[in-house]
Amino acid sequence: RTINIVASADRNRVAPETILLQVFKTHVPKLLEDYPGVSIYQAGEAEERARALSGLVSASLVALMVIYALLAIPLKSYLQPLVVMASIPFGFIGAILGHQIMNYDLVFFSLLGMIALAGVVINSSLVLVDFINRNRRLHGMNVRDAVIDSGMSRFRPIFLTSVTTFMGLLPLMVTRDFDTAPFVPLAVSLGFGVVFATAVTLILIPALFVILEDVLSLFREERQPTAVEAIDTTLTAES
Repeated sequence: RTINIVASADRNRVAPETILLQVFKTHVPKLLEDYPGVSIYQAGEAEERARALSGLVSASLVALMVIYALLAIPLKSYLQPLVVMASIPFGFIGAILGHQIMNYDLVFFSLLGMIALAGVVINSSLVLVDFINRNRRLHGMNVRDAVIDSGMSRFRPIFLTSVTTFMGLLPLMVTRDFDTAPFVPLAVSLGFGVVFATAVTLILIPALFVILEDVLSLFREERQPTAVEAIDTTLTAES
């Protein structure tokens, strides 16, 4: 015998994912304990959401690899793309903090916003790293001078880009319409994630770039032969 339980949730008051989580956490274990032969399955929107989420994880990994490849080609480096992509986790942190500030639960659309966020937050990092490389290549600056000049020159464009993105998403974040309610968590993830990641990017990315160059310089010094070794090699070759 099969019993179907169907319900509709008011997203303005509570997310369906929150209701399902509470039901399966508190009520379902008791039912299974009282009636061992009963099987409980999710269907409808919950089933489709779980199926989509499983495919979303693999697609996200592929997207990250594609982003890395697209960054490695113009930067001509295997390590600098990792510096650029270091801002992505902080975007996720900002998205989670945004949900707490706006008093929203993390739902499926929140995850969609975080995935889209991964491709947005690297823009500021990419601009910063590219400007650092340009200063070193065209103006012959050392690493620290190039980092300082790039941070000062690119601060205003990066800051204004993030603020305008947040302000553009703000009307959707504060709306309470039933039709747009599912997309509010997506906007919260994007808006707060971009702002938080940008604030961290302006400090983290220059620091990581300097650390990377310091580490690489140590390896370069180890590979270079000393003057005595070079003379010995020359004398051996002449003899």
